[in-house]
Amino acid sequence: MKLNELQSVPFRAKIITYASDYNTAVEKRKDLQQISGYLYKDKNLTDNYGQVYCRLYIFYKDLGIGMDIGGINRPNDYTTEEALAYVRGVGTQKPEDFIEYLDGVVAAGDRITNAEIALARYIAPEKAEQYAEARQKRIDADNARYALRRAKREAEEAAYCEKSNAETQQKIDTAIHTIRTGGILQNDYISFYRSRYNCRSYCMVNYLARQYDVEIPLKVQGWINQKLIEVKIADGKVTECRHQRGRSNTFWNYMNKLIAVVCQDAQAGDAA
Repeated sequence: MKLNELQSVPFRAKIITYASDYNTAVEKRKDLQQISGYLYKDKNLTDNYGQVYCRLYIFYKDLGIGMDIGGINRPNDYTTEEALAYVRGVGTQKPEDFIEYLDGVVAAGDRITNAEIALARYIAPEKAEQYAEARQKRIDADNARYALRRAKREAEEAAYCEKSNAETQQKIDTAIHTIRTGGILQNDYISFYRSRYNCRSYCMVNYLARQYDVEIPLKVQGWINQKLIEVKIADGKVTECRHQRGRSNTFWNYMNKLIAVVCQDAQAGDAA
């Protein structure tokens, strides 16, 4: 029999479900229709995408209480047997079977839900506090495990940033040494990491110009970013530069200013 062919009479009953925070167990009244055994459904609804669905419940008539156990899409496609199979035997659990199931969850150290605890208060109220304590114990253990993982990730993140930034600083020191003593200055991109996926990147020449307060027009900065590959320096001046197609008529002037400032800074440091 398909679920849309059910002959059982719908009735309104009290159900344990969840509040809007999906954590707090609350009681609501729902229109239920028996599928088989202790398994019930509410009326079919349609979501914003036009898909038909319904919620499933276990319900104990003698206790006048039930619990939401999930939902299914296209419920009319299910037979009663398929619905029972979908909830994996929950629909045939007697109240005492439900308590035995919760005892097994506690013994295995797994997590009990707030809705399950709320239902247990109707079936075996003397065990409800034990279940609540077991739930909190599992939550505390999970939180401790998550905290250790987070601390490990943060330590790895910090180590990655420290290593990467140290490598960047070494490149900067090498570039400054090249400017002071002569050689080929590579206009590579350097990156400063705040986290593994959060960094700020600069090409070497523009970065050094900012560090030494050498003002370069934005147009020339753009050319340096996009075109400049390397600069050859000798005797405190640019002697040659290699770049992609398209030259800058003023770059050499600004580069020589940068070289002069870097060399002056070195001389001031030596004098001090």
